[in-house]
Amino acid sequence: MNNVEYMRKWREKNREHLRKYSRNYFHNKIRKDPERWERTKNNTYALRRTYFLQNKKAIISALGGQCSICGYKRNLSALELHHPNGRSKEELNQKKGFHYFLAKKILTEFELQEITKDKVLLCSNCHMEIHHPDLSLPI
Repeated sequence: MNNVEYMRKWREKNREHLRKYSRNYFHNKIRKDPERWERTKNNTYALRRTYFLQNKKAIISALGGQCSICGYKRNLSALELHHPNGRSKEELNQKKGFHYFLAKKILTEFELQEITKDKVLLCSNCHMEIHHPDLSLPI
């Protein structure tokens, strides 16, 4: 039996202990330390989603609020940023993605200007047509 199989069996055997330990860890270590609790609470999914949506709305309104090719503006999730000159070296070397950055905090005016500089707002369809012109269907 290799190490992976052994650990899988051990986890199955001790599942209840692991659940209890993780609940106790959360209650004893995180809830009782106010500073740590604030950091944990501020990193929740709901807050990150709120930040992401606020930042995306700000970026979209800064870039005109609609697809620059077809004028689509019905759904926020269908609008994307396009880098006409390719991505910068800093963006390519980021360890965490752009969406993670947008979800961490509300953007300042300077950050908003930096993000929107040299970018175009496109709907999903137009964006894919630009990136994959060779996949056009014959009509």
